[in-house]
Amino acid sequence: MKLPILPSILTVFILLHAACGTQQNNESERKSFELVVFDSLTFEHLGPYNLLDYHKDKGLYLFSAKLLEGTYYLVNDAGEVVAENSLADGPNGFGMVLHRAGFVGDEVVLVGTNRVFVYDLQLVRRRDYPFEQEVRFRLIHAVRDYLATYQLDGKEWPLVNISEQILPRYPVDYFDTLNLVHLMDVQTGEVRKGGKLDAQSAFMQGQLSPWNDKPVYFSDRESDLISVVLFGDSVLYQVDPRRSFSTANRISLPRPQPDEWHGIPMADATMENVQAGRRKSVLSGTFFNMMGKGNAFLLAYKTGGNGMLLSEEMDNEARRKFQESRKVFYIPVRDGEVQGHPIAWDKPGDLVLGVGENRYIQYATDQAVLHDYEKDYQCFYIFELREKHP
Repeated sequence: MKLPILPSILTVFILLHAACGTQQNNESERKSFELVVFDSLTFEHLGPYNLLDYHKDKGLYLFSAKLLEGTYYLVNDAGEVVAENSLADGPNGFGMVLHRAGFVGDEVVLVGTNRVFVYDLQLVRRRDYPFEQEVRFRLIHAVRDYLATYQLDGKEWPLVNISEQILPRYPVDYFDTLNLVHLMDVQTGEVRKGGKLDAQSAFMQGQLSPWNDKPVYFSDRESDLISVVLFGDSVLYQVDPRRSFSTANRISLPRPQPDEWHGIPMADATMENVQAGRRKSVLSGTFFNMMGKGNAFLLAYKTGGNGMLLSEEMDNEARRKFQESRKVFYIPVRDGEVQGHPIAWDKPGDLVLGVGENRYIQYATDQAVLHDYEKDYQCFYIFELREKHP
């Protein structure tokens, strides 16, 4: 989910001001927060493993092994493996390509290629349903997005769509007709969808920013609304499925520097121009994840890198230096408002999932990235969001 973006001398700072239905506090009134190590998850299995989801009520983590046999694990807060099964093939298999995975009530949902699979907490397959998706590339036993859910009609529904297809030619009303949210009833396979951008979105200005139009989501069973922002946008929409997926809030977002937004006019947005735009776009920052609990979450943002480090022929060391020049910030949001200034993240890996009230787990596929010395067990630190006082 890390995208490249466009170098330029000019820095364009897009900050779209919200209108009706928006709750937003003044930037000068925002608080300062910090992220402090609070706890850790440790378990004896050596990896590498993909961390897929966390069940906040049951204290269970869902992991997958980075191997083709597709072994999946449920691990409790004490680091004990409570369920394990190979899901690549056989009677419980779903294949190898995975888009989203996570807990929905007392079941595990795996969103695969053109189907959604439902498992019990022993990782035994119970049901599956067809679901067509719009995806640009596929991962093996690793998620493109962390699973958001929503409580509707007395049931918990997972959000199952990706919505990032490259069209041979984009119609000028593409974003007008885009349904941002697709919810599935995992008992029946019913899908409900809706949610639109409006004139406050950068993507509704007749421009397409290649590869920055993918939505990022957050909600869980305690959330009142579903939060969604496109990678390259500056407005976070909060959608209410109980009211025909109408927009309840529009939240103007700070985009830390360096930041640029370069678009292709929709009339020129052909497959060829989109692909060329991706190759040129190497600097602009993107929102790439949301995580939290209920109506409070962190929005993850990565800046563009140092354009002076770019060249046509980059070796691995040059690419590493460029990636290190890209900076990550976490923006705290609560009850429809940006609560605090962006928090600079200078630690290895990323915060990827909310694991409690104001608590988030740090993850990297390779344990060597997270720790200064080699451990003979898995160890993932849990950080707590705390307000900073003078």
